[in-house]
Amino acid sequence: MYGAAMWIRNWCYDVKLFSIKNVGVPVISVGNMSTGGTGKTPFVELLVRMLSHRGKKIAVVSRGYKRKTTGTVIVSDGVNIRTSVEQSGDESYQIARKFPDAVIIVDGIRSRAAAIAVEKFSVDVIVMDDGFQHRSLHRDLDIVMIGGLTSLISMRLLPSGQRREPLSSLSRAHLVAISSQSQGAVDTTVLQQYTDAPILKVSHKPKELISLDGTQRIDLTTAGKKNCIAFCGIGNPESFQRTLGQIGVHVKEFMTFSDHHEYNDRDLQAITVRIEFHNPDVIIMTEKDTVVWQSFMGGVSSSLQRSAIGSNFTFMQRAYYLEIEIDIEEGKDILQQQLDALFMKAA
Repeated sequence: MYGAAMWIRNWCYDVKLFSIKNVGVPVISVGNMSTGGTGKTPFVELLVRMLSHRGKKIAVVSRGYKRKTTGTVIVSDGVNIRTSVEQSGDESYQIARKFPDAVIIVDGIRSRAAAIAVEKFSVDVIVMDDGFQHRSLHRDLDIVMIGGLTSLISMRLLPSGQRREPLSSLSRAHLVAISSQSQGAVDTTVLQQYTDAPILKVSHKPKELISLDGTQRIDLTTAGKKNCIAFCGIGNPESFQRTLGQIGVHVKEFMTFSDHHEYNDRDLQAITVRIEFHNPDVIIMTEKDTVVWQSFMGGVSSSLQRSAIGSNFTFMQRAYYLEIEIDIEEGKDILQQQLDALFMKAA
């Protein structure tokens, strides 16, 4: 029933029974075919870097998953961050922190957010995060990320599985990006039965450990000598755990929370118990967890922090996040050519 509903919805867009808004500037969508983490945000960040090097004024639009607001929220106007992580959602806030020149807007109606970005901020290009299923906004380049260890071909549709759409929907993709961790689970020959889009092969590479306040950095060679406890609230915690193993840190305990988890006093106390038990050199989390954690710690009273953490330990002095960057192993020239064609057409 779900698959039939998705097929009918897509058919209505294909035959133009449902309207698709064109905002007058190139739109690049980064999305996926499944729920859970496939590495969309690092790929969005890669695109923002590439477009910035081309001298483009960029807007990133997304729905702002799990934010405590509705409607349109301007997270960053390209000069200042205007909101909190609670108002914008963790991923949008993370991008706003890393790219202060980019306009970041969250809205459940991405076409409305894109129109505001063009009309109010005169951007040159829109990058739509998690946009493959959001068809009401015209896109000029549709990139589908495939990640995880489960084959997309064998994955069942929602609600019994994690796949969002019938496999025939891959025919809409202009590029397919397969992460290194899932390349063993993806038969590209079978995939090409559903799409003739060029295939990129990408990997998520750890860069360094950065303290939560951004003042301290630990290179990966030094990090490999550290004992740690680690935790995360992301869609694919196994990938983070594997990455920690790759850099060689000795993980004494690995704790997981739900994706986009909103940390609270109980979590702080639970983590503190494990810290006091293991006495690690560092506490490591993901960058996405960091923006949520900093917001939470800002609202925790100093007395609670002291009582929970103890007089001989300061959480913030040992807390780091692992910075991850995406690297295109195969097909970078294809992406560059697609971007060249995009802006030549726009000109």
